[in-house]
Amino acid sequence: MKLIKILLMALIIFMVFPACIRGPRISKYKAASLNAEEHALHPPKTAVVVPLFGEVSEKWVVDAEKALQNPKYDLVVLWIESPGGSVTETKIITHKLKVFQKKYNKPIYIYSERILASGAYWVASSFDKIIISPAGHAGSIGVYMVRADFSGLYNMIGLKYHYIASDSTKVMGNSASPMENWEREIWQSSIYVAHAEFMVHVWNFRVTQIIKAYELRHIRNVVTRQDTIMVANQFRQIANGSLYNAKYSIFAGLVDNVMYFDELIKQLQLNGYATVTADGKTITEFYPFKGKDDVKEKIKQKIWDRLQAEQNRR
Repeated sequence: MKLIKILLMALIIFMVFPACIRGPRISKYKAASLNAEEHALHPPKTAVVVPLFGEVSEKWVVDAEKALQNPKYDLVVLWIESPGGSVTETKIITHKLKVFQKKYNKPIYIYSERILASGAYWVASSFDKIIISPAGHAGSIGVYMVRADFSGLYNMIGLKYHYIASDSTKVMGNSASPMENWEREIWQSSIYVAHAEFMVHVWNFRVTQIIKAYELRHIRNVVTRQDTIMVANQFRQIANGSLYNAKYSIFAGLVDNVMYFDELIKQLQLNGYATVTADGKTITEFYPFKGKDDVKEKIKQKIWDRLQAEQNRR
């Protein structure tokens, strides 16, 4: 009996002693839960949302660079609502943004709730990911110009302009003269060139997404060079200046995802990002952004409501 008691005591010491050294054991599930809570309270990364509204302009570069150069931010989300801009301005702005992205080495996402068109889409297509809302529209891959002709009005009121130039093309486009066929041909050829540049730009940056969308539409893999040419031909038909709704935009490979802003914020948070505005305010769900001040006001309101309820009970 003594031997059995000694063996039992030895077994108990053997089982308990390591546990004392290691401390309390936590289940894998509970550990994961604690890690998730810690992760939510102190996210290791931060995404900043920078609104860029209106026509493509130099201000976009200024606002984007401020966010990119800030060491607190790991991801920059450019919220663009724009009908586009001039060809020249769009090219310059895109180049500058790409230079700054490379300089600060940060990913750039594009989000649009309503419209991402023409020059704005040119800018957007240059970056890592494009997300639009289910109510949004994207595309309008095309170029146009307006050539005013007031010659009929001038004739009516007896007003005449005489242009003296070294060549007729020097004064091409003046509004005092009707458009000649040779002039139309020159303008049209420049529009075709600009449109071709637009399509090549989008193709170079989004060829993977465009091919993937083609494969999903046709349930076939793009393998040969001939297959790629077929995809390019279909893309040329899509890039006809039309502005597409969210459903068709993702169907054609023009955007990467479709979700509302609050869904985007939740997705970023799930991916480990704290989400803030350009001035550092915390984003909860919607834009305009709700920050810490709103939370404090809600707490104050709840306390006030509770006091009022207690007073009424008395």
